[in-house]
Amino acid sequence: ASLPAFTPHIISTAVNYARPVYATDIDGDGDVDVVSGSNADDQVTWWEQEGRKEVPPFRVLGMEVTQGIQCYNSPEDPNCPNNSVPLIADKPTKVRVYVASNTGAQLPVQGTLYANNGVETVGIKPEPLGGADSSQAVPNPDRENIHHGLWFPMPQSMRDGLISVHVEVYTSTQTSRVRYPTLGEIELTFNNMEPLRIGYVSIEYKNAIPDETRIAIAQGYLESLYPLSEVDYFKVGTMRYLGPHLEDGILLQLKGLYDWYNISGWPQSNGKPDQLFGWVPDETWGLAGSSTPQFLLGSGRIACGSDTPLNKTYRMIMAHEIGHNLGLCHPICDYLPFICPYGGSHWPHNDYAIHDVGFDFDVYERNTVIKEKMDDFMIGGHCGASVYAHKWISAYTFQSLYTALANGEQTMGTYGHKPLKMIEAGQQVLLVSGRVY
Repeated sequence: ASLPAFTPHIISTAVNYARPVYATDIDGDGDVDVVSGSNADDQVTWWEQEGRKEVPPFRVLGMEVTQGIQCYNSPEDPNCPNNSVPLIADKPTKVRVYVASNTGAQLPVQGTLYANNGVETVGIKPEPLGGADSSQAVPNPDRENIHHGLWFPMPQSMRDGLISVHVEVYTSTQTSRVRYPTLGEIELTFNNMEPLRIGYVSIEYKNAIPDETRIAIAQGYLESLYPLSEVDYFKVGTMRYLGPHLEDGILLQLKGLYDWYNISGWPQSNGKPDQLFGWVPDETWGLAGSSTPQFLLGSGRIACGSDTPLNKTYRMIMAHEIGHNLGLCHPICDYLPFICPYGGSHWPHNDYAIHDVGFDFDVYERNTVIKEKMDDFMIGGHCGASVYAHKWISAYTFQSLYTALANGEQTMGTYGHKPLKMIEAGQQVLLVSGRVY
């Protein structure tokens, strides 16, 4: 009988004196692999047979890490690459893994996220957000559909410092399993931020006072959206306002109170706040909000607002006005390129929507996706926006606040490589204010 025909196939020409060479199934996938040893360079090489491997019914497209807002495939903002929004230590965090179906049909998938903090590795299972039919691989995943992909909650031990992660995604029978990234780990850096200390004053006006229950929890919105893990929010005291119906009058009286406490000592045990916020009663004052930003030659320390209950607008008012004090202007409305550190002419969009998909941990509706067309909270009621509508934080606003808070309240940074300038207030300037509506 004749010998079987054989066609030589060159695997590599870069091996120096390959001895020995073995043909065997190294990875147990049913294919014959090749292992070679080369004594000239002391190398052992595995040549994996890949030609007969079965294509998995799904593929992993990427990973998004969010604490409320994140850039991910954001063509409208080229200055915000994937996962470039900073992560804050000890802040609630979700890792979302986008999985695409290769079959053209919807496919339920499961997975495990492995996280390592340098001391231990933990395996994290996904949360069934959106109900039992969550965690789906579809041909074209949609960020605004909470069912698309896998959502992993990061435990507290994995939200500080440098964390390495990878994910394994598989079908219910585990017959197909995909690792992402294929090799190595994805490194996440969680940055420590000092708490923002906000002291508040309850202001009596025309025999009415703000609702104490309302204003005592007003910091929840700010704490959820700002690049902070904690807000130290405390009552400083009360005051009566007898002046004209002008927010400038409220701010001037608060300035006097602030200066007096700086001289005589603050009444509460934890000392001077970073921000002093005065609450006026919506019942007799109406909708209000004003601040003293340094870019308008104010102190950057004092603000006020009304306890307006409709749609819990009072929470947004405080976050908005303190945002001004930290250097933020209104999106697209304030064109002050030489004095406005953030927003205004630096705003990257042509409207005041956030232009990215957010995640609501527990502000409006727990564990839901925030649509990209929702307003940024720094718009308030300007440019035709409704002050009472739900509002979120954009990637731009988050990064701007992070820069301001990380560098200290008096230091304003840059965004998208654009130089930002600031005029500091002289001591002779007492007050300049701006309205939220």
